[in-house]
Amino acid sequence: MEIYDKIKVYADFFNHEIIKFLSKIEPGILREASLHLIKSGGKRLRPFILSKIAEYYGVDIKDSIPAAIAVELIHNFSLIHDDIMDNDQFRHGVKTVHVEYGIPYAILAGDTLFSLAFNSLLNLRRKFPERIVRKAVQELAETTYKLSVGQGYDMFLPSTNFFNYKLYYKTIINKTASLYEASCVIGAVLGKASSKDIKNIRMFARNSGLAFQIYDDILGVFGDEKLTGKPVGNDIREGKRTLIVIYAIKKSNSQLKEKILKVLGNKNASEEEIREVIDYLKKINSYDYALKKAIYYNEKAKKYAEKLPKDLAKFLFEFSDFLVKRRF
Repeated sequence: MEIYDKIKVYADFFNHEIIKFLSKIEPGILREASLHLIKSGGKRLRPFILSKIAEYYGVDIKDSIPAAIAVELIHNFSLIHDDIMDNDQFRHGVKTVHVEYGIPYAILAGDTLFSLAFNSLLNLRRKFPERIVRKAVQELAETTYKLSVGQGYDMFLPSTNFFNYKLYYKTIINKTASLYEASCVIGAVLGKASSKDIKNIRMFARNSGLAFQIYDDILGVFGDEKLTGKPVGNDIREGKRTLIVIYAIKKSNSQLKEKILKVLGNKNASEEEIREVIDYLKKINSYDYALKKAIYYNEKAKKYAEKLPKDLAKFLFEFSDFLVKRRF
């Protein structure tokens, strides 16, 4: 079975479990707001990788579901709040939660998912020793702070004149890679993996998470809107300091740099202006540069996967390659 098919089979099973877990939220409008993005789709990559790593260490998929639900709830909490801060109108091809239900309910829905994530983790006590549960809780708690750090940089940088590679990586290692890392590590913790294996899994996930976000930035500018579910070029309109933009600013002459800066962060920029900038970004090889970096971190991730048991390493290779070859 191909990796995409494995993810889809898992997602079908997982979606039933997470919807059931959230079905008792009250009142009804808060329940619907909390479930809005979850029901609209999503790849379920974080719960998938958590459950599969745990499975490789002998944990039944059903037993890892409380932890898998927890990481997906944290992911969706961050999406809801990020969409409010960025004033995004669409995600997964549907209206964002704050557009559909209003900002107050969107904030409350995010808060609800955040709190229930830790309730779900505590359900691990039914199958796992207390020390394992504590490790999982600690890993996820530390990650939620990292998500805030990453989002803080993501919001702060567009208001500055900084076009800095180091700050870009600091942003995405916290905002994106950290939750991939936590998902993989929690899966290994549930499976009682050795400290050596956990260290290699952590470094695999960190680098694979970087590759994922760089490739996600590529899709955000050059991808197919029908597949990604988000308006292409939205990151440009919001002034995001992606690797693609940073490279272009550093490589452009003053005239072309001024042209980019005129559109970057301009929420009133026309579709034509956005398209012109995208065409230029591709012409100046920003696309190629970012893709090479995504591949570099993917290969770096594999170096750590190679140190793991053979079957697990083979699976992680397949998963990591999927992250930088997908179209959505």
